[in-house]
Formats: sequence, C-alpha cells, structure tokens
Amino acid sequence: MTTPRVIPLRGTWTLSFTDPETGEARRLPASVPGNVEVDLEREGLIEDPYPPDDVAAMRRFELVDDWSYRTEFAAPECAEGDRVELVLEGVDTVADVSVNGRQVLRCENMLIPHSVDVTEQLRPERNELLVRIRSAELHARKFPYPPGQVSREARRPQAYLRKARHMWGWDNAPRLVSAGLWRPVYLRVLPPVRFRDVYVYTEEVGPEAVSIGCNWSVETPEADLADYRGRMELRRNGSVEHAFDFEVDFTVGRISRRLPRSEVRLWWPLGYGEPALYDVRLALYVGEELAAEWSTRFGIRTVELVRTEVTDREGKGEFLFRCNGEKIYVRGTNWKPKDALHSRAGNRVRDALDLCVDLNCNMVRIWGGGIYEEHGFFDYCDEHGLLVWQDFMFACEFPPREGFFLRAVAREAEAVIRRLRNHPSLALWCGDNEVDATFFWGTLIPTNLLPSDNRVTRQVLADAVKSHDPYRCYVPSSPHKADCLVAERRLLPEERSDLASPEEHLYPGNADFREAYRRSAAHFIGETGPFFINAMSQTPRIVQRELPRARRLWDVAVERGAYTLDRHQTDEHFLTWKDAVRRRLEHFFGRDFPLEPWEELAEAVNIVCADMFKFAIEHSRCRRWRKTGVLWWSLMDMWPMMFNYSVVDYDWRTKQPAYSWIRRSQQPVCLMVQDLRGDGKHHLFAADDTLKAAEGAFRVTAVDANGCEEEALGGEFSVQPNRTVAVREVEAPAAPSLWIIEWGPGGHTMSNHYVWGEPPYPFETCRRWCSRLGDL
Repeated sequence: MTTPRVIPLRGTWTLSFTDPETGEARRLPASVPGNVEVDLEREGLIEDPYPPDDVAAMRRFELVDDWSYRTEFAAPECAEGDRVELVLEGVDTVADVSVNGRQVLRCENMLIPHSVDVTEQLRPERNELLVRIRSAELHARKFPYPPGQVSREARRPQAYLRKARHMWGWDNAPRLVSAGLWRPVYLRVLPPVRFRDVYVYTEEVGPEAVSIGCNWSVETPEADLADYRGRMELRRNGSVEHAFDFEVDFTVGRISRRLPRSEVRLWWPLGYGEPALYDVRLALYVGEELAAEWSTRFGIRTVELVRTEVTDREGKGEFLFRCNGEKIYVRGTNWKPKDALHSRAGNRVRDALDLCVDLNCNMVRIWGGGIYEEHGFFDYCDEHGLLVWQDFMFACEFPPREGFFLRAVAREAEAVIRRLRNHPSLALWCGDNEVDATFFWGTLIPTNLLPSDNRVTRQVLADAVKSHDPYRCYVPSSPHKADCLVAERRLLPEERSDLASPEEHLYPGNADFREAYRRSAAHFIGETGPFFINAMSQTPRIVQRELPRARRLWDVAVERGAYTLDRHQTDEHFLTWKDAVRRRLEHFFGRDFPLEPWEELAEAVNIVCADMFKFAIEHSRCRRWRKTGVLWWSLMDMWPMMFNYSVVDYDWRTKQPAYSWIRRSQQPVCLMVQDLRGDGKHHLFAADDTLKAAEGAFRVTAVDANGCEEEALGGEFSVQPNRTVAVREVEAPAAPSLWIIEWGPGGHTMSNHYVWGEPPYPFETCRRWCSRLGDL
C-alpha cells in the first residue's frame, strides 16, 4: 500500500438521548452523516425543525446533554507497521469519543475534522464506537464573557464555541443550535512510509517563464535515508508533460522549478481563459521500489490582491485582484451553507455552483457565518474557473482574547489552510465577516477598542496564513477597517469623512439607492443588495408556510426605529420587511399592494430588487478600473423562506426577474446604459471581461408603455480586452420606455436592457416589459 486507505463506517448507527420533556431514555436509528433533527423528524418526535415564525421551536432540545451515537465495526486488515486512525470529518460540536469503552478523543470544534490513532484500542472483530455530544448551550455557560468580548445579545453563547455562527439565528437562517455527526466518519489506514504533508504552489508567472514549488514531508520508521529518492510529475490527459527528480536526505524538503511559459498551460478565472489543470503526482522510492505516492490536481497561476489600507473620494487607494499578472474584474456572489441542517447541504452544493456559472460569476465568497466547504466544492471551482474568497468563520462579533481560545483558533486555521491550500481556485483568505464593521454599528463596541486590538484576525489568522500558505494573500476582515477610519468616524459624521474603506459592504436603505452607489468611495463591493426589502420566493409551498404570520401582521404598524434585521423567525423581522416593502412599492409603483394574491406581491417586490441588483453591478462595471468588482448578496436560501436577500429559493426556484437581470448584467461581454454621475447624461457602454477584444453590431429596440416597439438605435461597438468604453452618448426618450439592447458577432445573439424614466412606474407596464424580456 503506497497511499492511505479509507474505510467508511457505514454500518448501523443508533442515537440515544434523554428526552428533555419526559426524562425517559430514547433510542433511535441514526443517520450518519446527519443532524439530530433529521432523526427526530423522521421518528415523529418533532414536526418542523425550523418553522418560519418560532425562534424557540427547538429550544427544549438545545439542553440535551447526552446525544450518543453508537456503531460497531470490524478492524481493518493491516500490514506490518500500518497504523489505524479514526477520523470524524464533522462533529457538532462538543463531544467525547470512545472506542471499546475507552475515551480516545475530545472534540470542541464542528468546523474541522478530528482524528486520532486507535491502533492499540482495536479488537480483531467487534469494536464499539461511541460519540457522546454535549449541549452546546450548556457548555457555553462555562466561559467568562468579559466586557471586551462583544456579540449580539441573541448570539452571545457563540463567542467561545467554534460552531457555525448562523445557528443562533440570523436574517438568513433559523435558530437551530443543532448537534450531530454532520460529515462522514471513517477509519484511515496509514502505511509506515507515506507522504505526511504536501503543499504545491506557483511562485511566479512571468512573460517568459513560470516558477512552481512544492513543500513535502514524509513519514518513515527508517533512520537511514540513503536509498530514498523522490519524483514529481505533472500530467495532462494522461501524459507526463513535466517531471523532476529530487533528493530525500531529510524527512522534509522543497522543490522549486522554472519552466518556459510556452510549455505550460495556465489556470485562468472564468471568462479570462481556460482553467487548465494538471494531475500532480509525487512518488517516493526506496531503492527501485515505490514506497509512497501522493496526488492532487493543480493549476499553475498566481493570484494577488493589491490593496491599500484606505482610499478617498478621489480614488487614491486600491482593492484589485490580479491573476497571472492580469487585472481581474470580479463578478460574483456570496455563498451561505446550502442547508441549515449541514448534513443535508453537501448534496446541494454542485447544483448551486452550476447556478453561479449560469449567472456568469467568476468569484464566490464563502461567508464567515457558515461553514468551510469540502473538497468537492473547491474541485468544482478549480474545474470551472471560479475564484474563491474564503472567510474564516467569524461574523459580526469581537472575539475573545484569552490564550486558550486563541490557541484553539490557531489549530482550526492550520487544519483549514492545510486542507484547502492546494486548490488553484482559492484566491484569498479573509479573517472574518463584518467584525471590523461592528465598530460603525452604534455603541456595540467599547470606545477604547480598535480593529487592531482583534488578536484573532490581526495576529493568529495572519500568522497562520504566513506559516502554512505564504503564497496566498490575506485580508483581516470584510470589509477591512483601518484604525484611522474608526478614530475619524468617532470624531466626524460619515458624510464629512475624507477617508473610506477600499472594500465595502453597501446596502442602500433609501429609495434613491442609485445615489448611494454613486457616492461610494470604495473600489470593491464585497456585499450588496436590497436592504430591508428582500426578494420573495414564488414557490407556493414556501410562501404558504409564512402566510399565517403574514396575514396576522400585514396591517400592524411599526415604527422605523424598531426595525431589526437580526433573526428571520421573529415577528419584528417580518414587520421590518413588510414595512420596507410597502414603502418601497409605493415609491416605485405609486400604489400599495395587498398581501394576497401573494403572486402579484412577489412579482412587484422582485422587480424592485432586480432593479437594485442590476444597477449595482452595471454601475461598477461602467467605472472600471476605479471600481474593480461586485459580490452581490446572495445566491440561495438555506431553508424555506418567504423572503430573503437570495435570488434562488430553497426549492431551487429562481426569483424572477432578479435572477435573469443579474445573469445578463454579468455577461463577460456586455452592453449597458448608465448615467454615471446622476446628471442626466447617459452613455451606452461596452464592457469586456475577457482577454480578447470584442466588436460587432448592436441594435436597440424601444418598447413603450403600451408594448409598441420601434428601432431606436443601431451601430457598431469595439472594446479592447479587459476594458470598458463609452460607445456613444444617448438621448433620453420623451416618455418612459424599455430599451432592449442586442449585440453579437455575426448576429444579435446577446441582450441586455435599460428602463428609461423615473418612478413611479405603472405596475402593469413593468409586467408587460418583463414579459417582453421573458422574465415573468
């Protein structure tokens, strides 16, 4: 055996626990991978783990302190010198693990795998594995929570627990403080001679040559390495294209090779070229005998983030991704777990990534309130050229500073970095989601603290990336806030500040959202979308779940000072959305909409949301390179929700027209109309997010309020690679109308649109226009 061997533990599992209401001992068949809610619902002990309007629905089970998973297994066949590890890929969260009655492992982190050598504990035939999971809520009570550690009140228990942040309830997630073995459990048989760790990377991509590197370490019981030697191969389509022999005179080493650029295929993001992949194989020989081997897929590329600490209104700053030396204009989305019950999320990942490609995204940001995705996610991104912005799992909090907690975070960071760093799609490590931003949320953070006082992101995570992935960039927070920004904000209101963050999360709350984007000094938008008003599901099953609450609250008044975006399951959250919807629809369409028929309400809401997404994307593209990209929030709901920021609901139905408008706005070559300064001067722009020049004919069809059509404009356009140009100035028509812009080489094969006029628009006119576009 030259590589480790994996034996999944797929036998019969049981789940036992003490019923929190009756006190009786219960024993159920268990799903592994699984969450306890999956088994409870199957056995009829609960009806719905995440009702839309009851944040306390699962509270009684949060205090169960003895979730006990059991299975039996036979010891694997082993050769002399083999060792056997027990691996638990995901344990939620605090657990004691025993084999044959002896504790072998303590787990306190649901976000990373856990492993332990159990060779000496195994019997030849019948072995019992017991995983006893403790109550996360009860465990959280053991910690001190000093005033310098800050969390929102409803999520205070999360601070010291390494558990997905959304599980205490979020605007996009139910409260579901779950437990379970949510990823696979298996045995791993390790041969005595093996590769222990391998890190492959691109050192440099130059005009004439590229440099690649590989750090490796081996495990061997032998003291004398005189007969050891190694070989590294890069294969494409089964053929060896490059091979290097290397000496093995110690158990760790480094390979660095320089190759002519003409002899390699580079990996590129979607739209910029082929995401070329090599099969990399490392072989370890003892004499002439193959003793160990290791393999992965590898893309030769460099990705760097060029950024400054601050920028200003004149744009004297930067936040720009480069791949292989080329500027990359980012079009992308934010990624949440694909199911609030994480054990069910894996089956949905690939289909959701298909949506990203269909939407013409070239980057996906994994949000810090969720989980680290598995290799399958990154394999897909490697294959399709999707860059990945990876947050570490901290969100909207100021984390603890105690040494024991920082050491736990360091172990997590090392595990995650070493697990994912060989994927070419991985573009950036980011310390957290919106932790720096909390300094701008009223009085949440004590006034004697600054962002640089965050020991997790400024020290622990930064050091982990430098140690374990030194060829990849790191940014402390999204959005990152320099100390000087916080200090200035405490003295001056935002509108008087000269400095700004180069990257921003921009959620305009006013009806005149366009002005917020025009005013923004940021170069890059890491999150954006409709604020308060969220796109609505158009799936009857999902909407009907929330209709009882909606009917009860539709005409209940709410003061704007009582707005909350914290937890979807609360009445306050629904009232906030409802009030914003009715105000915005009144502004946009000039009339109120009743709750029912809800289908009409959903169309109206989604038209407004689509308009905001479209403007955010196209305004930024037309200002390239002063603006360098947009990651809109967000792709898909993680549970059945009547309304949320996502453009695809939990049942995979796209929220139209938002989905289609984003898809068109993100075409790699796109024609758009914009009034960049808000001064009434409109231009037709052509954007080319590729490395090939684009040109062709275009025509514009005008559709009036009654649906009558006439040709309004025509001509030719030409744009150089990776540029945006103003094709021509265009005059506003006398009356509100829809412009359908069509273009393409050899024929009009692609399209976009622009709506002329100012709100309010007649709703029936908007519906007619959307139908003409094929979006309703």
